[in-house]
Amino acid sequence: MELLQLKYFQSVAKYENITKAAKELHISQPSLSITIKRLEDELNVPLFNRKGKKIELSVFGKNFLKHVDSIMSQIENAKSEILEMYGQKNTHLSITTNASFFLSGVLKEFLMVNSEITLTQSIINEYDDIKGKLQDRSIDFAITSPSLDDPDIETIDLIEEEIVVVIPKTHPLAHKKFIYLSEVKDEDFIEVTENNSFKNITNKLFEQAGFSPNVIFEGDSYIISELLETKRVVSLAPVSICLKSKSNFYSILRLKDKNKTRKISISYKKGIHLSELSKKFLDHTIDYYKNSWYIVKNSDNEYIKDIFSDVLNK
Repeated sequence: MELLQLKYFQSVAKYENITKAAKELHISQPSLSITIKRLEDELNVPLFNRKGKKIELSVFGKNFLKHVDSIMSQIENAKSEILEMYGQKNTHLSITTNASFFLSGVLKEFLMVNSEITLTQSIINEYDDIKGKLQDRSIDFAITSPSLDDPDIETIDLIEEEIVVVIPKTHPLAHKKFIYLSEVKDEDFIEVTENNSFKNITNKLFEQAGFSPNVIFEGDSYIISELLETKRVVSLAPVSICLKSKSNFYSILRLKDKNKTRKISISYKKGIHLSELSKKFLDHTIDYYKNSWYIVKNSDNEYIKDIFSDVLNK
C-alpha cells in the first residue's frame, strides 16, 4: 500500500465522483479507477458501492477513510514541524468566512504587525463546503456564525452578541432602551442580508414575535445607515454593526425577546500542528473579539455606553 493510493482514495471519497477527483488530482479517470481497484483488491473489500456511473462510500470505505484522514494529517503535521525546525517558517494563511464583516478589523490589525506574511480570504456560505476545506487543509481557519459542529473540527467561540432593533431617532419609540419586537410589527423593515445564518435568526425572532415583517429592502449592513436617514424604516441588526457605525441618525433598542443573540466562532482542523503563524493569528483573533467591548467602554460614544451599561460594567 502506497501513500499515493491513499491520497487518491481520499480525493475520490471526498467527491464520491471519479471525474471530479481525477480533475483535482490531474490524472486520467481510467488511471484513477485502476488505482482504486488495486487498493480494494489489496484490502479484499469494496471501498465504494457502485450504482451505474454513481459511486458512494461503502461501510468499509467510511471506516477506512477515518484512518486515511488520520494518516495524511499526521504526515502533514510532521512536514510542518520539520520545516519549522529547519527554519522554513510558514508565511501564508488561508481564511474563510460566511460573512466578510466577521473579518472587518481583524485582518487589518494582524497585517499591520505581521507585514511579512500573505493572506488569502474567501467567502463560503455552505457549511459542508467549509468543513470539507478545513478537513483537507485547503483553508487554515474559518470564522463563522453559527459555530461549526463537527467532531473532527476544533471550534472556539469568539463572542456572543445581541441582535438589536435599529430605528430612526425621530421614531416615537426611539427614547426607549428595551422593547419587544412585536412593538414595531407595523413598521417597514430593511432586511440585512449579511448571510443566510443571520437571516435564519431574524426569521425565528419574527416568528417568535408572531408577525411577518413588511420588508421593503434587502441589502448588506453597510447601507443600513443611509436608508435609516429616510426616517421611515427600521431594521434588525447585529450589535457589532451598530458599534462600528458613525451614524447619528438612528437609535438602538435592545430586545426583551428570547433567543436574541448569535455566536461568532473560529474553527480549524482538530489534531493538526499549528504553525507559529497560525498560533499568532488564532491568539490575535481571540483577543480582538475579547477586547471589542473594551474598545466601546473607552470610546467617547456616551450614547452607546449608556445603552449597554449593564454589559460594560460586568
